[in-house]
Amino acid sequence: MKNRTVRAITALTLGGALLLSACGADAQDSDATPSASESSTIAPPTAADIAALAAVTWSGEAGEKPTIGFTPPFAVTADVSRVFAEGTGDATGVDGIVWVRAVMINGTTGEEAPAAASSWDAPQMIDLSTAPEGHALLAVLKDKKVGTQALYAAPLPQDDGTSITALTALEIIATPPAISLSEGMPTATFDESGAPSITVQPGFSGPADLITQVLSEGDGPVVEAGQSVTVNYSGWLQSTGEKFDSSWDRGTTFDVSPVGSAAVIDGWNQGLVGQKVGSKVMLVIPPELGYGAQGKDPIPGDATLVFVVEIIAAK
Repeated sequence: MKNRTVRAITALTLGGALLLSACGADAQDSDATPSASESSTIAPPTAADIAALAAVTWSGEAGEKPTIGFTPPFAVTADVSRVFAEGTGDATGVDGIVWVRAVMINGTTGEEAPAAASSWDAPQMIDLSTAPEGHALLAVLKDKKVGTQALYAAPLPQDDGTSITALTALEIIATPPAISLSEGMPTATFDESGAPSITVQPGFSGPADLITQVLSEGDGPVVEAGQSVTVNYSGWLQSTGEKFDSSWDRGTTFDVSPVGSAAVIDGWNQGLVGQKVGSKVMLVIPPELGYGAQGKDPIPGDATLVFVVEIIAAK
């Protein structure tokens, strides 16, 4: 396993210190919106912050992953946001929940964040009810319509006392339904951080053979046997739906190397080869391709396993 720096660019969440990034739009299309109200708890952006975000460009058609244009290093001193384009779809934000696609950029380097943090093809949920009054995201996401495109920039303090600015392009989408597999199979949903959960259907019995179900297909290269593959994953017992392991919960990723013959269960070696980088897949693994009759604590013998795996990189 290898640790991912928590204070770097991370998944889209609304915590006390939002580890979000932002994206820009054509400056002439929309005025930058100050990120804070007069609340003393949120520092307002400076005129320079607003101007900096207004200068960032967004290229691409509606619904397509945008290209973000700016000259690194890009930096702001406080959270700042702007609406690039108003949507024309249904209103969103029931109970404060908004679903978005996101592209996240490191303002210092100009590089896109890792797939675990930046994935246009894997929608993420933002709970606006947790945002303090005057937060920058409220100005561009609250009471907006599907199709709205917004930009957000946030300074992220680093452990060494420096700061980087994260840039994010956000497009509001309709609330996605639970991902439903073939009849009787588990359903998978993803929380605001991208971590999965599953619901095991009553009466579902484990399959005799490995089932690999693509939940969302990435646009990266196909994973080949022999490569080192970096993933996030969660695993459950099919019989009870009890989660027994999760890299998402630990805040780490996991390397499978060399995939196809790595020191992992056979269901992983077989199920990951041939998938595309950026994909999220569900593996339903029979005991023969898992931990067999003997099991491995806390997994009992003859257990069918369900994994949701996000393929982050392969090299």
